[in-house]
Amino acid sequence: MEKTKTLVLGIDGLWPELVEKYAREGAIPNIAKLIEKGVFLRMFPLPPCDTPTNWISLVTGATPGKHGALGFNVHLPGYPLDRVLVPDTRIVEAEFIWDVAERKGLLCILVNWPFSWPPTLKKGITIAGTGPGDPRWRIEYGCVYTTHPQDPREVGIKLVRAGNWKNVPESYSPPLEAVLPLRLTRSAFVWTESGWESVATEVREATPMSMRYRERLELVSADTSKGYYALVLDFTRQGYDTVIVAKQKDARKAVAILKREKPWSDWISDVFDFKVVAKYHGAEIDESLPLGPLKGVFKLKLVELSANGDKLTIFRTDIFRTDGWISPENMASEVVENIGPYCEGLELIPIITLTRNDWNTYFELLREQANWFAKAYKYFSKKYEWNLFFMQLHIFDALNHFLLRKLCPESPDYSEEEAKRVWKIYEEALRITDDLVGKLLDLSGEDTNIVVVSDHGALPTWKLVWPGTVLMERGLLQFKEVNGKLEIDWEHTKAFPWVMDIWVNLKDRFPHGIVDEDEYEKVVEEVVDALYSLHDPETGKRVFATVVVTKKEGVFFGLSGKYVADIYYFFNPPYTDIDVHRHKILELPLREIKKLSVIQYSKTIAAHDHYLPNEKMEIFSNAAVLLMYGPNIRKASVEKPVYTIDLAPTLCFLHSIPFPAQCEGKILFEIINISEKEQKQKSGEAG
Repeated sequence: MEKTKTLVLGIDGLWPELVEKYAREGAIPNIAKLIEKGVFLRMFPLPPCDTPTNWISLVTGATPGKHGALGFNVHLPGYPLDRVLVPDTRIVEAEFIWDVAERKGLLCILVNWPFSWPPTLKKGITIAGTGPGDPRWRIEYGCVYTTHPQDPREVGIKLVRAGNWKNVPESYSPPLEAVLPLRLTRSAFVWTESGWESVATEVREATPMSMRYRERLELVSADTSKGYYALVLDFTRQGYDTVIVAKQKDARKAVAILKREKPWSDWISDVFDFKVVAKYHGAEIDESLPLGPLKGVFKLKLVELSANGDKLTIFRTDIFRTDGWISPENMASEVVENIGPYCEGLELIPIITLTRNDWNTYFELLREQANWFAKAYKYFSKKYEWNLFFMQLHIFDALNHFLLRKLCPESPDYSEEEAKRVWKIYEEALRITDDLVGKLLDLSGEDTNIVVVSDHGALPTWKLVWPGTVLMERGLLQFKEVNGKLEIDWEHTKAFPWVMDIWVNLKDRFPHGIVDEDEYEKVVEEVVDALYSLHDPETGKRVFATVVVTKKEGVFFGLSGKYVADIYYFFNPPYTDIDVHRHKILELPLREIKKLSVIQYSKTIAAHDHYLPNEKMEIFSNAAVLLMYGPNIRKASVEKPVYTIDLAPTLCFLHSIPFPAQCEGKILFEIINISEKEQKQKSGEAG
């Protein structure tokens, strides 16, 4: 066989039924072509069905218990139970396919593949590769500047008569000015699973999903002494129509000129001296962030400017770093110059969409991100003779966590009109994804295998249940107040729920442990009984689909290894505990925690890690997508179940390289376009 080339495009949160729906309707012709001429498989994620677990399983062939990245929060042996880390390549205990390929002389390029950072490649190229919305790649998160805040997350500004400006162009109305602050002094808003939240200015805590926000937030106050100046002018006698943005009050030194007919600026470059520490998904990032000064870029968009100068709204994107995100390090300026700035998470739903329902801006950013990925693929393909190219976009998981339950007729906030609007949003996002697939196909030619893969699907949620309440009722979990702050009373706690997992507070395992080894099984049994006792009084339905005791049946779920918890629980949909799990439970008063013993309305829109891989509800499912097309792929049906761990060994077989050391998946022989003789020969090489 000739040299094998394979492009793997990862699309987070894409589920099979969504693809099938829009392929039937003719909305995604490029993906439909791959389905028609290639192989389209329903693929099961490994539990917990989360982003880190399955993007890593896809490229290691290892189950989550084996590779150790059991979610966004990894508890390392010996750490206190409430101390967790974000997974990265230093924590992952399985070999990556690209490291095997590199040892065999193959060139690999990774662009934004989740949890491929810090780089393990020595000769290949790695661009970033953390979780979505990670604070390491941005200097500040985006915001909305407005004279009329509609939401606590927006930054209030004031328009006043302009003063002390130089070189002001002629304006038919008196020039106005405002300050666009770049740093918030009292509070900063950051991306969390509960949406944009307020935190202390010197601590940045971020997670990308769920897109809800907390009530009782005050409007943001900002330091107006540090920022950019906006000069508002009337060039047409039709009222105010232009905004000049500058660092100084000099119109000739504008960094951007925003007009109604051209609302977006180009990328604005600057040097920033923000100093922050960071958390991500409530967990520690095991490295310190640079203290600056840092080079960064951002864009501005004119969202609203009234002709009488009464209203002004400007959206600012995140301020993205222009270096530090690529290996080899010296390639950053080359990438920015030839491809454009790398903007991790530009495809995530921006704050302007959340506060003003502005989906046009979201789609503009999504198109820009998709175009950047196409340009990156084109540039690297012209410059390098690569063998394996991995890239990933976090599109549909972001949409799912914000919109999914609005599509479910069973949901209490369902309306047919709103559902039609939301389906159009999904359709447009899929069209943009399909355009990217088409560009990648055109750039690849006939000699490249194309793989489109996702990590999990999602299911709608609307009922809140926290399992800790039944543990409290049975004396297994206790809290205490210390200086007015709620803490876990470890001296009287035998088991604690974290994220779909429950840990027994063993003496030999935790500094605060109280449970003897001979009491362990009794505590586990009490926890399991407590969980299974939870039923919905409204429906009589059991809350949990299954409870996994890792020492007994963990191996059958891929939950066997040194990082696994003692118990994992998986909900039946639409139940969830995302509203209060992890550190968030400690932010509630004890009286509010006790109220969680009664099933409540959940603000969480969708979930995936809470549910089993084969869970379904109407058109929604937790399954992932595997779509393969190319010279080494033949159209065939696969009768046996396909899992995320099966991609890595299949790619290894195609490229005649050994499996990664901890690989547990199988080769999908049915879809490989080679003879039986070649198959036997290559099996020996790959194995």
